[in-house]
Amino acid sequence: NQQTKERFAIEAAAVAAAAPALIWRRPSDHDCDRTEAIEVAPIAIDGSGQTVEVVGAGRLRGILLHKLMEEFLNGELREDDREVEARATVLLEQLAGMELALQTVPPDPIEIAATALRTLRSAEITELRPQLMPEAAVWSGSDETGYVAGRADAVTVDEGRVIAVLDWKSDVSPTAKQRSDYVAQLTEYLVATGASRGALVYMSLGETVWITTNHDHASVVEEPA
Repeated sequence: NQQTKERFAIEAAAVAAAAPALIWRRPSDHDCDRTEAIEVAPIAIDGSGQTVEVVGAGRLRGILLHKLMEEFLNGELREDDREVEARATVLLEQLAGMELALQTVPPDPIEIAATALRTLRSAEITELRPQLMPEAAVWSGSDETGYVAGRADAVTVDEGRVIAVLDWKSDVSPTAKQRSDYVAQLTEYLVATGASRGALVYMSLGETVWITTNHDHASVVEEPA
């Protein structure tokens, strides 16, 4: 055995250089509707002449809204007010037991059902609905752009190609920084899928913000709803 300490160090360095560690970016990990942190939603906001009142655990409400939208789009849940309210009630009972012992007033399943239905019936979603696929796995990787893995709330697909990426947001009063972070998160998915545009759908506010990206220059333009 002719191995020496110096020779071992050289060979170990060669092995390490031949197999560099891959660092994956996971944009959705910091989404308040998906992470482990429990937060309480603000009580009310006044926007566009309309007052939105939401009481309860913000994260739990967000999870319920995401789940209802998923079930709408995959055909599990009909667009019926009473049926949606009943489903929201069942989901709340199941998730509240799994997630946390609520230390605040729990979210209202009737309000959650109404918010999900209002989003589903909005002009933007109605137009896209025939092509919408919920909970799409997204990943990409290259030496230039790095590696991204995550799950988009919904994508529109045409002939096997992703045309747009949608991100449901349950925030009642998102800050400027949160909005900026959401744009960055959505842009990651646009780059990963090759889609030229995407939408941040603020369900509680009834607001849709369209984002377009130039993949060559990674520029982002916000379009009015």
